[in-house]
Amino acid sequence: MQAQVLLEQHDVMCILVSSFDEFTANDIRQASGRTQTNAGEIWPSGVEKILSSTQPLDERDVLLNDGAGIGKILAQIALTTNVCQCIGVEVRGVATRCVGQGTDVYPLLRKVTMKAADVRDVLFSHQAPISGATVVFANYFLFEEAAKFGIVRELGATSKARIIASTFLFCPMNRMRCTQPFCARWKLAHKWVVECS
Repeated sequence: MQAQVLLEQHDVMCILVSSFDEFTANDIRQASGRTQTNAGEIWPSGVEKILSSTQPLDERDVLLNDGAGIGKILAQIALTTNVCQCIGVEVRGVATRCVGQGTDVYPLLRKVTMKAADVRDVLFSHQAPISGATVVFANYFLFEEAAKFGIVRELGATSKARIIASTFLFCPMNRMRCTQPFCARWKLAHKWVVECS
């Protein structure tokens, strides 16, 4: 099988704009008083910034995106990196139709899989293929507290993840003396300010 050519960020920006143009601000923006809806999508420039400060992702990597929204991050990473799989977990199944439509033109999008589920119901550390994630994007700052605690618990128990990029601190303490399993395993390496919708 011939290796597929990765795309440049500029080209991916054009693809994302055309692939996701059917979504309106109302599809992405969080409605007042509602916690179970899409909100705060990280812009592609922010994803690029995060990726540029980590080790290059390769064919051994599996990306997990908790709170995948409409799937732009999954599509961007599938098109620009060598990851073998990009898995998104989102309470609404809105991303499946957009990402799925582009696979004929952009075969690299076949690496994207969406799981329409509440993150509280997903055992990241035990359920395949999610348990194989080596890189985790967690866009969860608007999640309910129970969902946040569930993610922290699961990421503290995951064995394969090597990088977590989060939109919020999992533990406000996250220091040497913190005894939480998450803090015992993970150390804060970088803080970025990135643009979100």
